[in-house]
Amino acid sequence: MIFAFVSMLITVAYLGNSLTINSQERFRFAEITAQYIAEAGLNKEAADYLPYLEGADTTLVGETGVNFGEDTQGNSLGKYKNVFCGTQLEENSTHKEFYGLSTGEVSYLTPNGKDVTVERTASLIMTPIGFEEFMYFTNDEEPFGPNAGAYVSFGDSDVLEGRVHTNSPTVTFSNYGCPEFSGTLSVTEPISYEGDSSCLNEMVDEDGESIIDTVSAITYPPDNSANILRANAKRTFTADDLITFVPNRKDTLIMTEIEFAETGGYYATQWWYLIPPVAAAPPEIDFLYDFNDGPAGFPPVETNSLRLVRFDEAGGYLTDAYVSGEEYDNALQVWISNRDIEGNNVSSLLANFSPGDQIEIESQESDKMVSFELLTTTMTFGSWIFQINTDEPIVYTSDIGFINDEAVTLRGIGGEGELNVNVPFNAFEFFHNHADDGQTMCSARGFHHFDYRYWLCDDRYDPEDCKEEETDRSYVYSDRTFYSYTGPEVIYVKGGPALVHGTINGQYTVVTDDSVEYRRHDSTLGSPIYEQIWGNIWIIGDLRYEDSYSSGAVIHPDNGGTNNVLGLVAGGNVILANTRENGARNRYQGISVVINGAVMALHGAFISHYWQNSVNSTMCPSCAIPNAGQPWFSLGDGRGGHRNPVLPETSGGNYTNNIDYRGFVNLWGSIVQQERGYMMRNSPCSNPIPGGDCYTSDDIGYNKNYNYDYNLIDKPPPYYPDQSTVDGAIVLRLKSYGLVAGE
Repeated sequence: MIFAFVSMLITVAYLGNSLTINSQERFRFAEITAQYIAEAGLNKEAADYLPYLEGADTTLVGETGVNFGEDTQGNSLGKYKNVFCGTQLEENSTHKEFYGLSTGEVSYLTPNGKDVTVERTASLIMTPIGFEEFMYFTNDEEPFGPNAGAYVSFGDSDVLEGRVHTNSPTVTFSNYGCPEFSGTLSVTEPISYEGDSSCLNEMVDEDGESIIDTVSAITYPPDNSANILRANAKRTFTADDLITFVPNRKDTLIMTEIEFAETGGYYATQWWYLIPPVAAAPPEIDFLYDFNDGPAGFPPVETNSLRLVRFDEAGGYLTDAYVSGEEYDNALQVWISNRDIEGNNVSSLLANFSPGDQIEIESQESDKMVSFELLTTTMTFGSWIFQINTDEPIVYTSDIGFINDEAVTLRGIGGEGELNVNVPFNAFEFFHNHADDGQTMCSARGFHHFDYRYWLCDDRYDPEDCKEEETDRSYVYSDRTFYSYTGPEVIYVKGGPALVHGTINGQYTVVTDDSVEYRRHDSTLGSPIYEQIWGNIWIIGDLRYEDSYSSGAVIHPDNGGTNNVLGLVAGGNVILANTRENGARNRYQGISVVINGAVMALHGAFISHYWQNSVNSTMCPSCAIPNAGQPWFSLGDGRGGHRNPVLPETSGGNYTNNIDYRGFVNLWGSIVQQERGYMMRNSPCSNPIPGGDCYTSDDIGYNKNYNYDYNLIDKPPPYYPDQSTVDGAIVLRLKSYGLVAGE
């Protein structure tokens, strides 16, 4: 009996052990299968999608999942689910990475019939090959800028280190000296070399081998990765808030300034502005509100007052327009006394309001404001009737109406016919160099400007000091505000241009949109004129890293390098503004400019603001004066002699005879551009501009001192755009692949 009992114990132990081993084997099989299925989800769903990721994190497969594989009985092996793609910055880095996640799920029954589910999550991480590796990149070596010449060449003033690349079918060398490239030059086939082709013999390394390499064309602009950049902005400044898209209404534009602070962080300020031609603006007039909820009497409105009216269908008469819940939606007219709140006769001012104006009536005592479009104006019996265009929306900002004798202000936005005489240089040719035909719009290579009326203020940051004289309206749209540094940051200026300067302590990328359409201010009722503003980034003063040398040189990685980095990614151009700090008017109060950062112009070029120059002489009579009859042939915008310092338009201007040399562009960083922007225009004139003239002056602009910042190889600006293929896929290299840590 004892022997039988012992035998039974041994048998039970054996069976228990067998069951345990069996369970473990099933679990391990499920575990491995779940991993393989998770990896299958990455390969089938995420791997092909990642190069096309536009920016926003994307779920490709949700919790429901997708069945995968079959066993010998035809049953699914399991499923992959929660397949997810996104982008992120590498830990303690400004370099982005693309990642995919996928979870594999497998279920099985234990020997004792228990249902067990095993999950494993796999990850795929890839890193892009970015444009920061180029010292100098052009999509085409065509000259870029207003009235560009027939060609642009590499000459003895071009000293470039690091990698240089062009997709251009033609590379032109100067006949007056060869460039010096200390790195490599890559080109695409087919390629032709123009000019002094003997320069090719000098483009060799220390071993006498050619530094020229032939590679596949690199897609430009990198739209896909530019979208990723904007989507990952830590802070967005909207610059299109005053572009309303309301028919027949003129639009107002916004300029944004980013000033980097040496201690870290930056200041941001915004101003509203108008690009001439600017129509004469209706005045602002103060009245009392005349409230009456009964039939309108005679005279139709009290002295010193105005009143909004609607038609009362039940009573068959006109009455006050306010209806609770509908506010002023049914308003038809505004009845206005010819005398203002002070008793002054304002008929001459009311006559300045024109059809198509956007009218605002705003309370002086609360936040009430009604806005509508003016259809017609009529003067009758000592008062005026403004007919409201009821085909357009009437906007009201409160849930209670105006009360009797409430002080209000009547103002208009717009004006038809005459131009505003108070706006300097208020003519088309001073601000545009294309046909004024109502159809042609400013191109990326045309005239561009930043110094509008707000720039003329003694203190452009002070809302009380920087005001429009005729309306007393502050140009400051958003007060100067400080933003602390909280880690690598993308600053997105949406729908408008940006000004940048200062000392960078941190890791930043500033990005703008390509272009935005707006309605010109001199549009008339029923005949809107559309124009476009490009997302240019204007460098208005030095951009230095906090730890750079006094010369502007960046600390080389061999000497410890720098943790500071700046990227400028402009939808249009990156432009060296014609400011005193940047050497304007032949170095009147400043000389040269220092730039630390990676510069990218998606649809334009890195270019000097040479069309606003101070040259005016018998030798070069057309270098500064615009061509009013054919503005597309203009060499200058005609305003350079009245800037730096600012002089009245009636003045003869302050000119520099035959030269407007501004010093050197001292850059340590990277340059990437659509075409090759001019830094200097001068007297060689073998290919005059058809129908116009060419520059016969001495130097207008800058000499170049370009240096590559080798820190960019390992520390590019946050989310800096990447190289992509012809179908829009970002070029990625594998970084890691396998189970998520801890699984």
